[in-house]
Amino acid sequence: MKTEDKRSRSAQTYTSLEQHFKNPYVTGLLIEKKREKGEVIHRREGGREKRKGRAKRKAKDEKQKIEMGKKLKEKAKKKAEKKKKVKKKKRKKKRRKRKRKKKK
Repeated sequence: MKTEDKRSRSAQTYTSLEQHFKNPYVTGLLIEKKREKGEVIHRREGGREKRKGRAKRKAKDEKQKIEMGKKLKEKAKKKAEKKKKVKKKKRKKKRRKRKRKKKK
């Protein structure tokens, strides 16, 4: 007699998913996606929050790097906007100067 898996089909797929989620690379990517969307990350999903010791510190550093990157991008954006405004003002000034010269 052939032994069949008594569990339901969904339970079987669940275990294979569990195996899939044990891969830290996969979970890391999923968690990053969730974090970007601003969703809650549960402990069982094993985010950075679940790591201990050296891994925890490393994750913290990684998190800080990401934050720093975001801040720098924001700063650069503001700087570029300011530069744009200044350039526009200079152009306006030059145009006025030329118009005045024409009138004279």
